[in-house]
Amino acid sequence: MPSLIETVRKKMSSGDRPLAELVQPESELIAVAARDSIGALITSALASRKQGRMNDAISQITRANRAQLDAIEGIMRTLDGVFERPKNEVVFAKYRQTLPFEMGIENADDVIDLVQAYHQDMSPDGFSRTEILHELEAARSEETEALEFFGNRFRDGGAEAETEEAQDKLKSINNELEKTKTAILGGVISVVSTLLNKHRSGRMASLAEYEISGWLYQIVTSKTLTKAAKNVEVN
Repeated sequence: MPSLIETVRKKMSSGDRPLAELVQPESELIAVAARDSIGALITSALASRKQGRMNDAISQITRANRAQLDAIEGIMRTLDGVFERPKNEVVFAKYRQTLPFEMGIENADDVIDLVQAYHQDMSPDGFSRTEILHELEAARSEETEALEFFGNRFRDGGAEAETEEAQDKLKSINNELEKTKTAILGGVISVVSTLLNKHRSGRMASLAEYEISGWLYQIVTSKTLTKAAKNVEVN
């Protein structure tokens, strides 16, 4: 299984830019995939709500929604420039506040098309890969907390077996996380490349391709579904 960086370099080409100019966007794209997803932040928010820490829950949900909306706006802003068209003003029109969370947007048809294309391209396991990602992120958080507990509680030793077991589990989880993120990122890059290639001759690995892939990765790995506002039902 290729790594994140191997996947990016395999699916991207130098296009119309010198390779030296792509070092930073490549690094930024990999960093997006390497960090916790928006879905992990939402999981934390749900845990805070369950524990009665409503201020934390609201703050975390707000951050998650802001990050997702920023990604949506980023894609549209970049595509407006690439396609040399008037700027689209994205509208966050609806929000379903019960599970499954849904964000209803207007004036962002390209984003909706990219999200749908990603899930179709990854079919039949597009959603399951995201669910697996969220499960692994939650498991990593639990094992990290366990290691911290053993380290703080048994500073002078006495929990060597438990610590080693937690370390082994964490290593296994991180390996599975890498595989899952790599598969998701590969699918994301493919649909972004397809969209851009419809409007340009040749396979162009420009800055736009890196930027849009990073934003789309964030959107498809959120626990809040991105939909056209007309398709979101709110109570």
